[in-house]
Amino acid sequence: MKEINENIKNNALKNVYLLYGDENYLRSFYKKKLIGAAVDSSDKMNLAEFSGKGVSVRELIDLADTVPFFAAHRVISLTDSGFFKGAVEDELVEYMSGIAPDTVIIFDEGEIDKRSRMYKAVQKNGHCAEFVTPDEKQLRKWIASLLARDQKKIRQSTVDFLLERVGTDMETLKNELDKLISYTGEAEEVTEQDIRAICGIHIGNTVFEMLDAI
Repeated sequence: MKEINENIKNNALKNVYLLYGDENYLRSFYKKKLIGAAVDSSDKMNLAEFSGKGVSVRELIDLADTVPFFAAHRVISLTDSGFFKGAVEDELVEYMSGIAPDTVIIFDEGEIDKRSRMYKAVQKNGHCAEFVTPDEKQLRKWIASLLARDQKKIRQSTVDFLLERVGTDMETLKNELDKLISYTGEAEEVTEQDIRAICGIHIGNTVFEMLDAI
């Protein structure tokens, strides 16, 4: 994450990035951040997005080699392409060392094999970033910072109650925090009572409580 932020800050984007790991929210956040740094998200001429397997390697390379249309970069974003698990065409692996200078390719993958040739090729020629769920200390700071953007405060004990009720998945937490911000209106502090009123109990936490009871 630090290197990605520095690349963006210094306007020195690499030609290829691999964002992987089990934390979907952070992967999505940094993918959008990279795209926004390279091209306007509404610029459909220079931004191509693919999701799922079945992307043609030849078409992908031809697109990557196309000169940007009145823009500094051409961006290609691929989500869960499957190129980092199992066999992959030699042409794509070799292309990682010869990507057109104005092109930025972003792979967003939930599962990868670090032994794969594609992983090694991206690691050598670009940047690989793993995203895992932060520990509770980091989550507390993140929650407080998100609320602070809307001029809201929250006690540490209330944050602990939120984590206990909702869980540690960042995407779920972000959705619940957005609901809390809207629900609390002009109130300066988010309280435990607000959380009880508006936040659902995460199914995983319910299962653990049931097992404990048994």
